[in-house]
Amino acid sequence: MFPGSTDNNYYRSKGIPVYGIIPCIFSTTLLETVHNFNERIAVSDLLKGVQVFTTFIGKMMVDEE
Repeated sequence: MFPGSTDNNYYRSKGIPVYGIIPCIFSTTLLETVHNFNERIAVSDLLKGVQVFTTFIGKMMVDEE
């Protein structure tokens, strides 16, 4: 699972399943900047995304009994 969705094509071409996600909620205005001039993301939104990945990875690492 990689946030760089455009890079995922290289992994898929090698038969590696990947999911390209960014666990953030963008406003329409911010979404329109993606791959455009002045592409940006608010630091607060980025930190929320980091928390989602941290929680997800932590849950994936828990051993089932």
